[in-house]
Amino acid sequence: TWSEILEFELDVPILEIDGSATSDVELMSEVIQWIEDGCPSDGVEATAAEAIDWLA
Repeated sequence: TWSEILEFELDVPILEIDGSATSDVELMSEVIQWIEDGCPSDGVEATAAEAIDWLA
């Protein structure tokens, strides 16, 4: 969870994808492109601040 990632200061690249709004093929392409691009990430804190609110 985001709280655990932030609490333990884990510095890992994170890709959050919304499977409810995208087809399987598009998701696969997005993940493959992210990996091919070297798993870019804006950092854990920035990514968490922009995270999808799944409970809204």
